[in-house]
Amino acid sequence: MEVSSSQYVSALEDFNRLQRRAAMERLWNSVTGKSNELLSYDDVSRQLKIKGRSSTGIQNVPLDAIVGSVGRYSDFTRNFLPKRGNSQERWAKVRALAEEMTGWPPIEVYKVGEAYFVLDGNHRVSVARELGAKTIQAEVTEIRTRVPLAATDTPDDIIAKAEYADFLEQTRLDDLIPEADLTVTIAGGYPQLVDHIVVHRYYMGIEQEREIPFSDAVVHWYETVYLPIVDLIRGSGLLRTFPERTEADLYLWIGSNKEALAQELGLDITPENVVMGMVAAESEPARPGAWIEGQAGTRGHETRVDILVPLSGEEIGWNAFKQAVVIAGREQVRLHGLHIVATQDEVTTAASEALRAEFDRRCQAAGVDGKLVVAAGDVAKEVRRRARWTDLIIANLAHPPATGPLEKLRPGFRSLLRHAAWPTLITPSHTSELTRPLLAFNGSQASLQALYLLTYFAGRWKLPVTVVTVTEKNGVHKEIQRQAKDYFHSRGIPRDSVTFVTETGSVGPALLRAAEVFECDLIVMGSFSRRGISDVVAESALDYVLRNSWWPMLVCR
Repeated sequence: MEVSSSQYVSALEDFNRLQRRAAMERLWNSVTGKSNELLSYDDVSRQLKIKGRSSTGIQNVPLDAIVGSVGRYSDFTRNFLPKRGNSQERWAKVRALAEEMTGWPPIEVYKVGEAYFVLDGNHRVSVARELGAKTIQAEVTEIRTRVPLAATDTPDDIIAKAEYADFLEQTRLDDLIPEADLTVTIAGGYPQLVDHIVVHRYYMGIEQEREIPFSDAVVHWYETVYLPIVDLIRGSGLLRTFPERTEADLYLWIGSNKEALAQELGLDITPENVVMGMVAAESEPARPGAWIEGQAGTRGHETRVDILVPLSGEEIGWNAFKQAVVIAGREQVRLHGLHIVATQDEVTTAASEALRAEFDRRCQAAGVDGKLVVAAGDVAKEVRRRARWTDLIIANLAHPPATGPLEKLRPGFRSLLRHAAWPTLITPSHTSELTRPLLAFNGSQASLQALYLLTYFAGRWKLPVTVVTVTEKNGVHKEIQRQAKDYFHSRGIPRDSVTFVTETGSVGPALLRAAEVFECDLIVMGSFSRRGISDVVAESALDYVLRNSWWPMLVCR
């Protein structure tokens, strides 16, 4: 159909204006580093691995979702502004025809994921965008690829998806487990995943004494190695801590953190504690209550318990080890012994080697898995560095906290308890079978964390519990104790296994009196609650109990 000369001239002016805009876009993008190029269908389809195609008929296609072209991707920008002068006449005729009543025939496109590539009709798309249209009619052929494409994907995104497509083609994971999504954003992530599968296949072959088909190894690795870690990630809230990362990213991070911890700190710990430690590392100082939240989100009933046991090298220091052995009788345990020396030269002295040998001997005699690390540095600092990666600290109390204000300001045991969000089991001169715990409960945040902690262990170990509330006002204790009663009930702790006691007077002496009367062998309580000068001047109940208790104390914040 012929068009009027005035329409054609006007269309030529529009073309020249758009071409100038395209030049300005190229200049601006060269400054910002962003790409305004159309995507090449051949490149994208090759990278994302075509699996099949089918015609879906004529549809209204969003113009913003058209991101590339089959053959003319170098003639237009990403916004379909014309770049080359040799298409001026063709563009102007299409623009002039837009004024006619008959309109255009549908364009032809390939659909890849949510993005479209023009097979025929590039000029029509360009004109339609210039006219402000939102959609255009198109004959659509859907191209199925191993990895879908989004309309907003950049060239860098496509490179990453191409790597994922290569991974899927190598493993056939999308065919074997269609719901699996192992997208990673970490450079070199996919080769690492393949390495994990290859290693897993190797050990499967040794265990089963046969050659394992690669596809069998892929499925077994996904179900028995990858998914359990992902379940930990989901339960811990780690994705909220790292919102820009994927589950597969965090899976790889957990593996690399586990290796780094083994090399740097000498810790061979469970994936559960790597996850909890990663969360804690992003929320320094460690948040009160983080431990019990992490346990609820990540720990299964048969999961190994990692216990950190600082050792002084003196005979009395082995009390903490003995207490850990008691727990090892009820839980699957790995002991992480830690001996701190002043200088790096002392790490390999004969005395340090003798301590390692004695630790190994005692572990073997007790039938407990364990390893002693000797490190140089400040005791409290080195303990805290390792504490976040374990479940429990068991420390011997050779020197109870001092009473003087100046002594309280010095780093040491108080500093460890105040800054460790993980629970600490403190052993004085005697160890305990941990069969009759006493909970010091006053409704404060610290005592609530102690309640949660004790409930966790009482439920696992089927322990009778004594709850002591010290108050000066009649009736107040009933409301306070109701919180504990409700929580015990919600966690399935039998009512007849919990005894509630009300005491009056100074808290510290009252707790020790109750422990003696009810024959308790463990005191569970919150850590220091005061801040600033009041903590230095006043004596807390914990200070008193630490100095005077015969039995171990389980402290949490």
